[in-house]
Amino acid sequence: MRRTYVNQALRAPRLSSGMTTKARGTIWGPGALIVFWLGSSIGWKYVIPVIILLVLTHMIVAYLFRKDHRYFEIAAKYEQLADRYQPHAREKLPAPFERPEGMGRNLRI
Repeated sequence: MRRTYVNQALRAPRLSSGMTTKARGTIWGPGALIVFWLGSSIGWKYVIPVIILLVLTHMIVAYLFRKDHRYFEIAAKYEQLADRYQPHAREKLPAPFERPEGMGRNLRI
């Protein structure tokens, strides 16, 4: 059997500033609107705590992406399956507790 080495960098998503562009846009897009709204309405000195909060959020999300670049995909899947997912394969589970397709359904381990 032939084996080919696959560099893990080819499978990882493209990161910018330590996270995907979608995550970065989710943090900084609404954050920029809040900063400009606060700055123009009540004064620019009040936006400093908001900017510090945005930088801290960015650092936390970048840390999570460094640990596992699929962290948010896994968290979203867990949010859907949290109460129903059974980690061990069993022959006969009641319908609400059956493992979803692609997650080892009908496999004996």
